[in-house]
Amino acid sequence: MMNARIRTAWAALTAALVTLLALATIAAPSHADAMLSGLDLAQATRANCQTLLANATSSAQRTRANNCIADQTVIIDALTPTASPSTTPTTSPSPTPSPSPTPTDPPALLANCFGDLKNSSGPIDQSRLGACGYPTLASTGVPAATVLTAYTGSMDITVAGTVIDGKTINGCLNVTAVDVTIRNSRITCGIAGELAGVYADTAPSDARLRIERVEIDCVTGKRHGVWVHGAIIIGAYIHDCENAGEINANTSLRDSYLVAREGDSNAHGDGIQSQDGTNVVVWHNTFAGLNPITSSIITNPTGNDNWTVTDNFFSAGAYTLYCPEEADGWVVTGNRFYGPVGNEGIDPHRPAYGFTDACNSPGRIAWSGNYRDDDTSIPVTA
Repeated sequence: MMNARIRTAWAALTAALVTLLALATIAAPSHADAMLSGLDLAQATRANCQTLLANATSSAQRTRANNCIADQTVIIDALTPTASPSTTPTTSPSPTPSPSPTPTDPPALLANCFGDLKNSSGPIDQSRLGACGYPTLASTGVPAATVLTAYTGSMDITVAGTVIDGKTINGCLNVTAVDVTIRNSRITCGIAGELAGVYADTAPSDARLRIERVEIDCVTGKRHGVWVHGAIIIGAYIHDCENAGEINANTSLRDSYLVAREGDSNAHGDGIQSQDGTNVVVWHNTFAGLNPITSSIITNPTGNDNWTVTDNFFSAGAYTLYCPEEADGWVVTGNRFYGPVGNEGIDPHRPAYGFTDACNSPGRIAWSGNYRDDDTSIPVTA
């Protein structure tokens, strides 16, 4: 019986609402009312019908209003929950707010990332270097699980799109084609008269050469590891070369481990040198050169615009970093410099005279956030 009466009441409610909407003097239900629950809606509707009754101008309106009030009362009774007598209402305890976290300073940078060399010429502590976040011998060169086979192809790469992968190469490659890829391979270039482990200076200007996870050993402290332009070099391990790289226009070098050394007294060793290197990115590399060398990076004073040099670990040299004297568009930021200066005869990773030369040129060189490895709180100024 109750369900039938509720259905009758809902039908009466529909008629009442039509009447309500037709009355200019009575406000239409608000948008908020439309969002109410069924019980709240019935209570609001009954209140509106009571208003209709109070403002009725005819017997027909009064009859509809009375019927509406009666019907909504039935609906309200049906929808109102009855508390169980066996259940004692309880109030949920308010949650205890968690204490606000205490602001903390960011973790301090590790210092002495080559290990505690100080007055020693001992080997670099690779685990310490890795903990500092820089490329190591383990993260560069040929991946440990790679099985290498002997390379039997031509040392002159003239076919576009050539891929050399997983090879041991006893000799020096001369690349003149575009879109060449050399990866997961070991190149041993110890031949007198050769210019570089990978020589691509005569390739087209847009060479699109890619060198990835390759080890290049120049054996005698002579030659260049790579001599390239238009190249991408990732994760290379280049060592025992007078210059790890002659890096020229439109080249990116990153995540690599570079060891320059001078094979004789006539050498002029550098991690990177560049004669015509516009639009170059040098990012996140370890420069582990051994004095006596000239620098981690040295460039042509006038021909090397638009370099981005960031997040590298520099060491050694007369001056560690030589900036160009007249080039524009350099950004040098977030680099770590091994120090202190001097006593390079005892510790071959220290610079002889200073961290930088010709880098203080506002407007041409944006210098920021560069710091010393032995005390990371001490900035290196240009």
